[in-house]
Amino acid sequence: MIRRAGLVLAGLLFALVVTEIGLRVIQPPERKAHILTDPVRHHRLREKWQGTVQGFPYRTNALGFRERDLATPKPAGLVRVLMLGDSFTEGGGLAEADTIPRRVEVALHASCPGVEVVNAGTASYSPILEYLVLADVAASLAPIGPCVFSQASSVCPVTSSIQSPARPSRTSAPWTVTTFG
Repeated sequence: MIRRAGLVLAGLLFALVVTEIGLRVIQPPERKAHILTDPVRHHRLREKWQGTVQGFPYRTNALGFRERDLATPKPAGLVRVLMLGDSFTEGGGLAEADTIPRRVEVALHASCPGVEVVNAGTASYSPILEYLVLADVAASLAPIGPCVFSQASSVCPVTSSIQSPARPSRTSAPWTVTTFG
């Protein structure tokens, strides 16, 4: 009986050792291969990356945006809008045509054919990180202005001047759209 228990224990130990070695040697595919760490912005999208994200084709341009390659300097007659934001703007888990920037661009083309909407969204970005992106690329892309699409969780609670500061009110909308120009 003791010998049998020893064999079972040895078999279990062998299986655990083989499993541990296998897991260390065979690395699972990286779920966020399109994301790099960044010393200033914490993270950013990898430049010129192409692959699959959440089951959909995904590619980035030389600026690290989920976007087609952009002409610089901006061609004459082109109106360029830079859409900054978080994962809602970036559109990870969506086909490129279903992202907010592409849908806005398609809607604008119906009445303004010379408009290009640039998807500069990155998952988990806050307004300060969006500002840093704008500061980095605005000169080279020459947009008419940024459009910020941000989730309400990125915005601080709003305090009404009528209410007591101890009882701040929160916006009821799940997202906000702000344009600057």
